[in-house]
Amino acid sequence: MLIFSTLLSTPVLEGLAKLKVLRGTRFDVFAYTHERQNERALIKEYETVINDALNNLTLENHARYIDVARAPEKVKGFGIIKQPAIEEMRRFWGIA
Repeated sequence: MLIFSTLLSTPVLEGLAKLKVLRGTRFDVFAYTHERQNERALIKEYETVINDALNNLTLENHARYIDVARAPEKVKGFGIIKQPAIEEMRRFWGIA
C-alpha cells in the first residue's frame, strides 16, 4: 500500500511543483484566500512600522525598535497556528 501511494503521490507533487510559476500572477488561485491576503497586508504593515521606527529612532528607543523589527521572527506555522502570533505581533506594534 505504501509503495502504491508513493508511486501515485510523486507525479502529483511534481505536477504541483510545476505550477509554482503561477505564484503572484492572476492565475494564482490561492492568492485570493484570506490567509494570503493577510500575509500581503502584514508586509505593508511591517514596512510602515519600520519606516516609522527609522524616522523616530533615538538612543533611548533603539532597543524597543530592535524588538519591533524582530517581532516577525516569532510568527511561525500556517493558518490557525500562525494567527495568534500575528495578532500578538500587531498588538506589540500598536496596530491591533
